[in-house]
Amino acid sequence: MEGQQSKKATMLANNWDRFGGRALDVLNGYVLSIKLDCDFAFYWPEDQRFPEMEEQINFFSQNFIDKFRITTCPTTENIQNFDFNLVSLLEAKKVTSELDGTQFFRNPDFMSLPKFTDEDEVTARRIYSETAKSIMSPPLLILWSELRKNYLNSNAVHGRYGDLVTGSFNQYVDTGKYIDSYSLKILLEKLTRVDGKIVILSDTPQISKALERLIGVKLLPTETVESKARKLSHFEQQTIELLIMASCKAIYASSSSAYSILASRIGNIPIRLIREELNYASISISWAGNRRAHYSKFSRKIRSRVRSRDSMSILQHYWKNIEFEEVRDFSRDASKVDKEYVLSLCVEAIIAKIDGDSKKAKTKVEKAENLARSRLHIHHDPLLLSLLVKYWLVKKDFPLVIEAIKSEIMALNPYQFSKHEALICILNWEFKKVDNISESKKVDLETAWNEIVRSDETEILYALLKILMETEF
Repeated sequence: MEGQQSKKATMLANNWDRFGGRALDVLNGYVLSIKLDCDFAFYWPEDQRFPEMEEQINFFSQNFIDKFRITTCPTTENIQNFDFNLVSLLEAKKVTSELDGTQFFRNPDFMSLPKFTDEDEVTARRIYSETAKSIMSPPLLILWSELRKNYLNSNAVHGRYGDLVTGSFNQYVDTGKYIDSYSLKILLEKLTRVDGKIVILSDTPQISKALERLIGVKLLPTETVESKARKLSHFEQQTIELLIMASCKAIYASSSSAYSILASRIGNIPIRLIREELNYASISISWAGNRRAHYSKFSRKIRSRVRSRDSMSILQHYWKNIEFEEVRDFSRDASKVDKEYVLSLCVEAIIAKIDGDSKKAKTKVEKAENLARSRLHIHHDPLLLSLLVKYWLVKKDFPLVIEAIKSEIMALNPYQFSKHEALICILNWEFKKVDNISESKKVDLETAWNEIVRSDETEILYALLKILMETEF
């Protein structure tokens, strides 16, 4: 590919995400290149953080890899981002025809179905699935054909845990991918009553086994149960589970799991969001009363980590439905069972500051920052949140420190949490500080909480920082 001369611009895929994100980006780019009648190339990064990625490229056929893989990524100035979902096919062709053969362009949103405004979604999904099958590894296609016979009438539920609980991303402060195990239990019970054929996919089989014990139904696919005995590699097990999902009649998943979306796209089957299938009343109140029994079914090795992340996940999603005292309870529960989780430490630090306990707040945020820095080589989100909270705790007394914090936030590259929003949050406080030089009355906690609940704020951490701002003046 690199030696070819062409007058056409090239559609590029160069995603640095994990397997699901990379495979989606490659498929998206290839599908668009066919529709636009242009060249295609993909760069598969050799990322030292995730050495297993080199094996995962074998999801695609060797012929496809040999033809389209490039070993040097084009420089940023030669890559033009363009959201093809916003234009018609004719408009897109006009844009790409204006670029010469030395230039690359890419669609920045790899999670969205690549579809032009004048294209029917049903047709777009069908074409996507057919194109994917044409470039997948032949042995995987044979395996998929066998799996489809067994799972055609099943519902797949994807519990996204793995690296968010036991792996390298266990300090990634997630709001989109992670589904708390209690919500998953409620959903599984609901699906069992309606349709008994369910298969559950999880990066962490111990969690799925605990859910089996809780609802009394076998959920794990045979292939997953037998993976150890068959000495399957991580990639082999991962692709088997992907193809099982792609064989089912529907997938229930979290809102931002590229792995689930990939299965949905290649199988051309619907994906349903787990959070939309449930409601707050059936989760948080029930969870609070049953958490001891619920987590007793989990292996001791993962029990505390799952419970801590479950507590914070429920809080992240449903905080507008609960009283401030319950926020304390959720964060206290998370920190009690796992004293080394960045998000719960940050929330506890803010609450301690609201309560006037500066010493406790400082201790909590320092611990959060140390944990976050230990994961800095993998992702930046935990450090961004830790620094944001730290800024609020030192802002009155250490002006030189807060300037350094702002500079470091600017230098971070978070996956999920926006540094732009973090800096706006900081600026809002600084403006409020100026506005309140004449010193207005403090707002009481209950009033501040009710006001925040009625606002358009979506993140619990930013909401708590705003309460701190309101109650400090």
